[in-house]
Amino acid sequence: MGGSGELPATVADDALRSAAPEDRAMALVYRGQVHMRTGESRAASRCYRQAERSFRAAGDLTSAAGARFNVGLVRALTGDARGALADLDEVERLIDAGADLPRFLVEFNRAHAL
Repeated sequence: MGGSGELPATVADDALRSAAPEDRAMALVYRGQVHMRTGESRAASRCYRQAERSFRAAGDLTSAAGARFNVGLVRALTGDARGALADLDEVERLIDAGADLPRFLVEFNRAHAL
């Protein structure tokens, strides 16, 4: 294997492929984390967005909010403050709709994005 990110990516891809359908959304979140660790922020965002859609479709607002939170974190870390703040606004809407996510996390990350 070549670069330092290849082995983790291969292992993560294998884990994602082997995930049961009901576990796929969470597997996408973990795959996104591996992308972030290896510096692939766009790929991480794609995984987090796919996970968010899957969680929403399953009616799991808390996990959907967590996945969207991760999208905002990626944006904040890559300098997209406006996008990060928009994502955090959506997380707040999900909390208002019943997601069980501490609101203080949104506020701390709002400060981080600025």
